[in-house]
Amino acid sequence: MRISLRVKAHASKVSVKKLENNSYTVSVTEPPEDGKANRGVIRALAKHFKVPQSNINILSGHAVRSKMVNIEK
Repeated sequence: MRISLRVKAHASKVSVKKLENNSYTVSVTEPPEDGKANRGVIRALAKHFKVPQSNINILSGHAVRSKMVNIEK
């Protein structure tokens, strides 16, 4: 399943909110440096969709807020 994300780094708590169709907003507490926020996004999505972290791949947007992610169930 492919989804598009809008990431909010340095948030006060971790959350995943569905917006429409396959679009989500993911808030993570990690800072957006050295891939820390991306790792936080993967952890949050794994918990939300109840899949292993290894089943989640960021396809595009590694250095920006908008990302395309593939989740294998």
